Amino acid sequence: MVQRFYAQLLSTWHHLLGFHSLALVEAALGRLGHRHFGLELLAPAGARCRAPSRQLSNCRSDRGTDRLLQEGLIVMGIVALAGRSTATVKAKATLSLRTGFALNHLRVAADSARRAHAVECANATAPFGPWFDAMLMLVPVSVVMAGAALEAGSNELLQDFLDGSTSMELTPSRRKLLKDLKDDRSGNSLTKYRRLALLMDRDPDDGTEPWHNARLLVKFRNEFMHFRPSWDHEGVHTGSLVAELRKKISVVDVYKKNFLFPYGFMTYDCAKWSVQTVLTFSADFSKLLGVQDKFVLRSQNFTLP
Repeated sequence: MVQRFYAQLLSTWHHLLGFHSLALVEAALGRLGHRHFGLELLAPAGARCRAPSRQLSNCRSDRGTDRLLQEGLIVMGIVALAGRSTATVKAKATLSLRTGFALNHLRVAADSARRAHAVECANATAPFGPWFDAMLMLVPVSVVMAGAALEAGSNELLQDFLDGSTSMELTPSRRKLLKDLKDDRSGNSLTKYRRLALLMDRDPDDGTEPWHNARLLVKFRNEFMHFRPSWDHEGVHTGSLVAELRKKISVVDVYKKNFLFPYGFMTYDCAKWSVQTVLTFSADFSKLLGVQDKFVLRSQNFTLP
C-alpha cells in the first residue's frame, strides 16, 4: 500500500516547471495539449507498491512547452511501503506529438496581410503601377491560407473529439460516425463543420454572418486554387461571388468602374477580411460546441492593423 510518493522533476523539467508532487506533474502534463504521455512506474520485484500505469491525454500547448516536450521526462521518488520496507521507484514518460497545421496556416495568412498593409501604406499616394505586383503576390496568399486554416481546423477539431481532448464523452456509435466523417473527403469544410455539430447534438445556425462569410471565403479560396482563365467580357467578373464579396471588401480604385476578378480585390482589406473570417467563425463554432478555440493562444497574436 503506497503511503507517500514524493516526485521530483529532474533537469530542465524541474527547473522550468518547478512542480513537486505527482499530482501537480499530472496537472502540468494535462495542460500540454494534443500530446499523449504513457507513464509507467517501475518497482523492484516483490515490492508491494500499488502504482498502476497511467495514460495522460492533454488539451492545448502553451508558450514554452514545445521546448519542454523535446527534453523528455524522468521522475524519481521514494515510496514508503507497509512496515519499514522502502523501494526506489522510477517513472519514465514517453510521448507522441500530434501534428496540426491550422494554426500555422492562419499565421501565414496574417503575415501576408501585414505585408500587404505595408505595401499599401508605402504607396498610398502613388499612382497605380508596379507596386501592385506585390499585392498580387500577397493578398492571394492570405485568402488561400485562411481558407486552408478553416479546413484544417475542422479536421483537427474532429481529431480532438476522437483523442478525448475535449470534455465530451463519446458513445461507441458516435465515435464510429466521427471516424467516418474524418475519412470523408467529399464536400467542403463548412459541410464538415455542420455535420460535426449535428453529431455532437448541436444545431448550428448556418444563416448567421460568421457562416455566410466563411462560405464566401471557401468559394474565394477555391477560385484561386482552381483558377480558370477568363476574358474580360466573361461573367466571372460580375457573378454572384463577386457581388457578395464587394459588399464585404473594398475594391482597388482603378477597378471600381471596370471590375476585373480577382484583381479588384487585391487589397489589404481583402487579406484582413480573410483572416478575421476564420477567427470569427472559429470563435462562434467553438462556443457552440463548448470547446477551446484553437486559434486563441497567448503565444499567438492575430491582431491586424
